[in-house]
Amino acid sequence: MWVSEEHGIPLRIETNEQEGQSVIEYKNLKVGSIPDVQLELPPDVEIADMRTPK
Repeated sequence: MWVSEEHGIPLRIETNEQEGQSVIEYKNLKVGSIPDVQLELPPDVEIADMRTPK
């Protein structure tokens, strides 16, 4: 795993399994603040607590 020293986030992950090699690489990352409105859920989204049965 390659981790950004500046931000502490992964930039590249390599795994070797019997099925072959897998590579995940993050590019064009933008680090910084985002407006709170981007984190708001649409009004029709149902929030479920998965720790307790319905």
